[in-house]
Amino acid sequence: MTQLALFEVERRDGRIVRWEAAFSSVVEAAVMAAFEDRPNEWLRFSDCRKITEKYQISFCFGHVLGQLSRRGKINAKNIYCGSDHPGKANYLGFNTVYMLEKGSAS
Repeated sequence: MTQLALFEVERRDGRIVRWEAAFSSVVEAAVMAAFEDRPNEWLRFSDCRKITEKYQISFCFGHVLGQLSRRGKINAKNIYCGSDHPGKANYLGFNTVYMLEKGSAS
């Protein structure tokens, strides 16, 4: 063993670090604040661009929104373009939009 081995630091991939940051309470608070600022609006992924750019988490932000939806903090809705069934001739995909849970009743 060399002396340098005594001072080695475990290296972590930057994607793993940002993935963990994406699911932190700080990011969750920022996302919930964005939804609370626009309580009765359906928001798209792109409406949270300031958050994704600040924390460099755009590659996994859909997972963050999905987790908040599964936990019941926000509602998710798919908006289909064309048919709502893949495989049909006029199916063109879909976009998922999100709304704060308490604002969905109105």
